[in-house]
Amino acid sequence: MKILIATGLLTTIALALPGTAIAQTAPILIVDTDTILSTCTACQSAQTQLRSRQTTMQTRAQTLQTQLQTEGAPIQKAFEALNGKQPDAALAARITAFQTRERAAQQEMQT
Repeated sequence: MKILIATGLLTTIALALPGTAIAQTAPILIVDTDTILSTCTACQSAQTQLRSRQTTMQTRAQTLQTQLQTEGAPIQKAFEALNGKQPDAALAARITAFQTRERAAQQEMQT
């Protein structure tokens, strides 16, 4: 990615103002951020840390998803077996506990 920095910004502003005249414009500076990021030791270290953090978060999200799917499948089957009837106290407690774990997992992934 290359960023153009117009050092002639003041020149442009001055030209836009009535009664102002400037004989020269300043040069344009081109910054190659790809090269900077690939050769900067601190940048490389930060990128490595970010990749590691991303991998850790993806692994944790997959683990939570697998756990919730494994736990939720039998609860879903039991609920569907009721054919629209209200769940008994035990199933209602399992549903509530599962929903609590779902919310906790969502909050964990947001932090």
